[in-house]
Amino acid sequence: MFALFFISNHCLYNILAPPQVNPPRIGNQAAPIYGEQPLPDDIKVEYHPHSKKATETFHFENYKANQPAKYATPIDPEPWKPFCSLLDFEFAEFMLEAHLNDSQCATLLSLVKCTNEDPKAFTFSNTKDLKECWKHARATKAYGVSI
Repeated sequence: MFALFFISNHCLYNILAPPQVNPPRIGNQAAPIYGEQPLPDDIKVEYHPHSKKATETFHFENYKANQPAKYATPIDPEPWKPFCSLLDFEFAEFMLEAHLNDSQCATLLSLVKCTNEDPKAFTFSNTKDLKECWKHARATKAYGVSI
């Protein structure tokens, strides 16, 4: 038999409480354990000695039953904040994932700005276009360039 413990809020929680030989005590009296021996799935809460709180045992079905229900966190309609727009966030995320250095980021930002000023100047629409252009450049002008 073994016990599984975890600590939260200065409390030691025993998830798989073995049957108790000596029931926990509150002052001079034995703490009630629902009038029976603990079940295999009971949860035993042992507090840190400095808290001066008595050990508690809960049936799994009743554990945290008296706690108010936690409501789901509302969905943020603008999860990209503090970025000004979703596109700004996606662009910044791309640069981060690509591990661009400051100089490369500045160059990319400058190129994007140029496309805003003259949209017809940027003609690539996919990677195939880009590869074809490099192939043509290698065949006609750029010796030693390989893809």
